[in-house]
Amino acid sequence: MKVLITGGAGFIGSALIRKLVEHKHDAVCFDLIESNLCPSIVGSITDRETVEDAVKDMDAVLHLAAIANINHARNDPTTCVEVNVIGTHNIIETCTKHRVPLHFISTCCVYGNTWEHPSNEESICVPTEIYAVTKLTGEEMIKQYSRRYDLKYNILRYGTVYGPGMRGELAVAIFINQAMLRMPITIDGDGEQTRCLIYIDDLVDGTVKLLESGMFGRTINFATDEELTVLEMAETIQETVGVEKRELQYYPDRPGQVRKELIDITYAWQTLGWWPKVDFREGVARTVEWFKEVNKDGS
Repeated sequence: MKVLITGGAGFIGSALIRKLVEHKHDAVCFDLIESNLCPSIVGSITDRETVEDAVKDMDAVLHLAAIANINHARNDPTTCVEVNVIGTHNIIETCTKHRVPLHFISTCCVYGNTWEHPSNEESICVPTEIYAVTKLTGEEMIKQYSRRYDLKYNILRYGTVYGPGMRGELAVAIFINQAMLRMPITIDGDGEQTRCLIYIDDLVDGTVKLLESGMFGRTINFATDEELTVLEMAETIQETVGVEKRELQYYPDRPGQVRKELIDITYAWQTLGWWPKVDFREGVARTVEWFKEVNKDGS
């Protein structure tokens, strides 16, 4: 299968490319920079002509490209909408035109401050951030094109992803760096807000399972059922790094903070036989080892 991965040069995209190549698929990266893992198309999803050239000969599209940093999205909502909504619309229209199945990477952030816990794929979405709003908009556009033009699609709602190669602005990476530097860990708000984090290897396994399944028209959560407070995350990371617990530094809560995240992943098990294998303690241990190697090499 020839698969286009938009955003393929990033953390998740690179891991997906490795897994696709391992499974003997022909992966092609579409991003603002080249990937060193497979053939690359350099360009923006906001450029309709480039999207057309990239998509037309593919057997499937895994669409990850987005403004995914919540702070960047909040500070520059115009660019966030241009990329996440207009760019996604370009992908949708082109996939529809060329009859290419579209696998859209959404986010469990779309549930926002929902009152339905655990949140399953039918739960009411109450997004609190512009990033989540744009992702939910993408989902609804795809469903509309499917109803009107028979676009084949799947929507994958990812939990917060971590692991070797992760982006430095994510909380797990920030906490690990602070612990390794023997600095206090910084907490936004009271630290009692909860998250369901998913290790990168589990995530790509589930994604490729769905891609290879031949199923379409599904919305599926890919997260864990392990609900952790931010304080529990910080404590586990300090223990794993091997530093004494230090006084935490608290800062005002950021706008749009989701207080409770508890994700139901039963549907992924029922449809794909997929369930995450790596719990947070083991995943953090692997991630800390990677950080140590990176720092040792000076890269």
